[in-house]
Amino acid sequence: MNHFKQKLHHSRGQALVEFALVIVAVLMMIFLIIESARILWAWNTVQNAARSGARYAITGGWEGPDCAVNFGADKFLQPGPNGRYVCDDLRLASVIATTHQALTGLPLNETSTTYEDDNYYNIEVWGVNEYGVLQYDFAGVPNNHVIVRATYRVPIITPFFSPILASLPVFGQETLLNESFGQLSSTTGAALPPDQPPIPTPGPTPTPAP
Repeated sequence: MNHFKQKLHHSRGQALVEFALVIVAVLMMIFLIIESARILWAWNTVQNAARSGARYAITGGWEGPDCAVNFGADKFLQPGPNGRYVCDDLRLASVIATTHQALTGLPLNETSTTYEDDNYYNIEVWGVNEYGVLQYDFAGVPNNHVIVRATYRVPIITPFFSPILASLPVFGQETLLNESFGQLSSTTGAALPPDQPPIPTPGPTPTPAP
């Protein structure tokens, strides 16, 4: 009888140990699925935002007479030689506002200018100018390329992975050819588009000096 009780007690202890090992692995898998879904959702959102901004940019249109950017003052509305003030170009501001609107759903940190912060985001625009040079904070001239990039920092919220990686950056980028906006004359026949400019390398954006 005593032998049977000892065996039963040992069996229960072994079952508890096995359960503890299995539940840890199961929880890790569940949390991994949750984090992967959040990252994919954020990536899909920034991709769609960059696409929306680029499609707006190629039309050559803008909103006015007031600046369309009334958010993220620390990012986009800092005048001065070391700041970034996008309202000097209403078309650029409208492209940024359109891209920002498509980011709806993501918890955006509107005040952060530090790349490593949770929920940090940025919207960047490059366009080819009349000299054929890729220019920052410029939506491009007609019949030349424009690049819109949206950046977002996804915070890792599960305790299993946050000590290893606090946040993860995702990028969405779209390159399109501007339409022939502002041109009254037309030509017959097909013309080859200009060569696509080099794609800017994703990375931290310089923090504007106060």
